[in-house]
Amino acid sequence: MFLERISYEQIVEEVYYPIYDKYFTEEDLQALIEFYQTPTGRKTIEVMAQLFQESMQRTAQVLNSKIKSVMQEIVAEELQRIN
Repeated sequence: MFLERISYEQIVEEVYYPIYDKYFTEEDLQALIEFYQTPTGRKTIEVMAQLFQESMQRTAQVLNSKIKSVMQEIVAEELQRIN
């Protein structure tokens, strides 16, 4: 039912076209098309989702340890201030 009522082409036109238009010139888009036709461009397309997912996971790991450290400092300072 979803596929019957939602047009992917319409989503592309309403969402992606304006965003790409905001950030890219026609020449930029042509250069991207040419790049994605190269072996490196095709590899980029193949690994981009995994790269993004792993980047987000690693960012969360790095931030979590830093946040814990800052929170421990804040708690220690507050305990010292209270005492």
